[in-house]
Amino acid sequence: MRPLDGYSTQLLADGARRSATFADLIAHVEHSRVIVYISAEQTLVLSGSLAFMADAEWVTYLRVHIRRPPWPEQPPIATLAHELRHALEVAAAPERVTDGRALKALYAKIGFRVGIDAVDSDAARATEVRVRRELADELARQPPSHP
Repeated sequence: MRPLDGYSTQLLADGARRSATFADLIAHVEHSRVIVYISAEQTLVLSGSLAFMADAEWVTYLRVHIRRPPWPEQPPIATLAHELRHALEVAAAPERVTDGRALKALYAKIGFRVGIDAVDSDAARATEVRVRRELADELARQPPSHP
């Protein structure tokens, strides 16, 4: 994992602390054949995306873009979990993803279209739902704050 800004660094730390599923994703990515660069951007149209960057002999470099919301109360931890699941799908692909075309071919096999040039997978959606549930459960366990 290579967060490219302070917000992404904090998002990874908060996600790992607040969600067991998120912490597992980080561990699996760190022991896979992908290196994931993460950047947070306020102008991103989608809530998150995964892009191919480069391929080396033993590793595939990917980039995750996360939309940074204008409100700090709702960090996109679950969205980042969704994108990390996509990174693991790339790592587990039977044929190595060596370029953008191979990434599109992978998702033509394992995913489905969600827009003009966007694809998704059931596994990534399920991961996002699971992390959202864990975050909600964590908030529900916190004692109420008093003014």
